[in-house]
Amino acid sequence: MYKMLKRKQRWPWEWCLREQGEHFGQDKVTERFLRCLWQDQYLENIPLETVDGHRIKVITPGWWNLEKGPDFSKAVICLDDNIILKGDIEIDLHSNDWKGHGHHQDPAFNGVVLHVVWQKGLKGRKIFNSVGQEIVELELNRVLGSNISQLLESIEPELYPYYCRGGQGHCSSMIQQEDPQKISQVLDLVGDERIVLKALRYEKELIKEGFDQLAYQGIMMALGYKANQKPFLKLAKDLRLDILKKVLKGSSVAEDALRLQGIFLIAGGWIILAGNRVVMRSPEPATSKYLHKIERVWQEVNGFVPQVKPEDVSWRLVGTRPANYPPRRLAGLAYFLTENLPKGIFAQLLYPIETLRKTPLTPGASHYSAIFPAYQQLWGANYADYWLYRFTLGGRPLAKPIKLIGPEKIHQIIINVIIPLALIHARRNREVELEKVLHNIYETAPKAPDNSILRFMTNRIFGGNKERRALIHSARRQQALLHLFYDYCTERGGSCEGCEFLSFITTTTPQAYV
Repeated sequence: MYKMLKRKQRWPWEWCLREQGEHFGQDKVTERFLRCLWQDQYLENIPLETVDGHRIKVITPGWWNLEKGPDFSKAVICLDDNIILKGDIEIDLHSNDWKGHGHHQDPAFNGVVLHVVWQKGLKGRKIFNSVGQEIVELELNRVLGSNISQLLESIEPELYPYYCRGGQGHCSSMIQQEDPQKISQVLDLVGDERIVLKALRYEKELIKEGFDQLAYQGIMMALGYKANQKPFLKLAKDLRLDILKKVLKGSSVAEDALRLQGIFLIAGGWIILAGNRVVMRSPEPATSKYLHKIERVWQEVNGFVPQVKPEDVSWRLVGTRPANYPPRRLAGLAYFLTENLPKGIFAQLLYPIETLRKTPLTPGASHYSAIFPAYQQLWGANYADYWLYRFTLGGRPLAKPIKLIGPEKIHQIIINVIIPLALIHARRNREVELEKVLHNIYETAPKAPDNSILRFMTNRIFGGNKERRALIHSARRQQALLHLFYDYCTERGGSCEGCEFLSFITTTTPQAYV
């Protein structure tokens, strides 16, 4: 009875059980610890066998997954010397955890090619994914290359996955031998290539969309981060600028911004309507007043807006900081569009840069430092808006206002949207001085806070070498890491074999790209 009561008490916190310790013999082994073993391949150097007797060779253990889903992605294994399997790896303490965690019913786990466990289940019992495909299993406690007690003492799970040997690529050892100045030049070259490729992708759509619409779509994607880029982009394409222009009266910034907020939030499914009436009601005065305003302006503008099905827009909030929730971003965008749409979005974004074309630039000076305050002013409207004090609709009011579009996001928009589009403009009009300004802005832009991909790539390329890791000190070099991740590592499915970057870093004489 005590065990049953204890289990019930823990049940609401089931999400944290993945990292809880379980006792096997005298040693305490956690799932995170098992992930460390797999990441660094602490396996005996002998032919491995799966639970049901198949020979198995690990070609690539995969990449440590920091989001929902299987524990490792992009793994490559070989069964019986002739069957190559590429996909995900799931790590569990026991075979029974496959069903216990609901993986057998979750489509997100249909890409798993190997279930790695500490302790196997009953003989003859097999596991399957949600479409009925059998998943082979490997039992770790029989194939460790070291004593488990020694491993428990030597491995520091808190350092994973960003400071571990298993996350390093073949390029890491080569880079350690190269001159830091050459590595810096190579990274700058790769970072420049990424911006040029961004510009080329924009240019392909330019005839169809135009600079203003492309800038709008690029900003929307930047506001969505990785998790919500698609729904933000869908809204930008469904609610085009020529549609939004029709609902702006121009009498009041606050009133027009409210109109755009209503359109975005209703089209995105954040505010639900029944007819022209808002379904949600709130006893909280500020929320009730805001919903009443949205209802009123919607009745005025819905004739201009195409029918957008909110259910077609799929948002993801897991892993998103509350300050970055989509409704807040959309609310901030509404103010930016209200003030700049009538004047032309791209023209307004380009203006701070164009003013610097004839400004003498002293050695070591940064055009980025000169333009950033102008963009903060462009995006930093602090009107008495409902969303300045809320993370969610109807949520508890915040003690202090939090900017709807903060400095970090403005920085990302400059790097990922404004510079590529401005580069197209400069080259189309043969404005050499403007292109020089853009290059200076890009090379002097500071680094943004690291995300999971940047941390992963820093470890993959530099390992634990602090001197080499310190080379990533600018936005330009962060863009280089992102380019290597998407266009080299990801394209090759996680394998280093045949990677062009390996020869590139040892044979290329760096030259200016932009």
